[in-house]
Amino acid sequence: MLLIFAVFMGCLLTKATLSHLVILALFYIPVSGQLHPLSYTISYLWPADLLPGWNMIYVIRALCILVLSVLLTWILIKLGRLLIKITDPFFLCLITVCALGLNIADIYLGAIMNSMFILNITYTLLVIISLLIFLLIGESSRHQAENQRLLFQQEIENSYRNYIFELEEKSQQIRLFRHEYQGKLLLMKTLLKKQDYQTLDQELQDMLEDIPTAEQLVTSGNVLENNPDLKTTKSNPSYHGYGIRLIRQIAEKYNGAADFSATKESFICRVMLTLDGVDEEKNTPV
Repeated sequence: MLLIFAVFMGCLLTKATLSHLVILALFYIPVSGQLHPLSYTISYLWPADLLPGWNMIYVIRALCILVLSVLLTWILIKLGRLLIKITDPFFLCLITVCALGLNIADIYLGAIMNSMFILNITYTLLVIISLLIFLLIGESSRHQAENQRLLFQQEIENSYRNYIFELEEKSQQIRLFRHEYQGKLLLMKTLLKKQDYQTLDQELQDMLEDIPTAEQLVTSGNVLENNPDLKTTKSNPSYHGYGIRLIRQIAEKYNGAADFSATKESFICRVMLTLDGVDEEKNTPV
């Protein structure tokens, strides 16, 4: 009863879980046998008139069990939380086997040996072995957790490097895109000043060649709204629609208008430019 009370008090002090109680109960059954020599030693220093004979030895032994159990409970749980997951099924099985081995050794040695010295030395060695096993498992668990943490950190770093690489690649593509269309806009502005509308019309057709005629396409403006099922054929859909927007902006800049429509077999771009008070309308089927 004192052993159970001691384990319970130790667990309360450290806010232990049910798995802690099971492990410690299995562990302290053989450990309590180590208190025999301590009890005998203290009994010689105890006043004989307080508790005579064997009663004094049992009381001292019980008090030692109480104090030592609370202390070991606190130490093992604090140590266990740092080194190992106390609810690990492998650890629970191993500590159970160790505890059963200690109890079997207790019964066997008590039956074949009459020497208390040899018996207590054997107890001590078994307890030390159990603690070493506990520490080894904890160290192994700590290394495993550290390896998992390093692996996870490496995966994060790889993902970050890939993200930076893709971001730089996309930024490079955007710079190339802006450079290309800036050149086209400057060319069209020059053609407008020269009133070379035939070449300007050809340039607009060249810009629209990026839109394939064999498949339905996703476009901006009314085409997309009226045809939500259209699909893009560009390798990078994020750049799709820039050409159409540029054409519309150019037309509006020079007091004109641009309209786009799509049928089942064709894509139609209609551009209207105001030239010296005369409206010239061009239809450009693609």
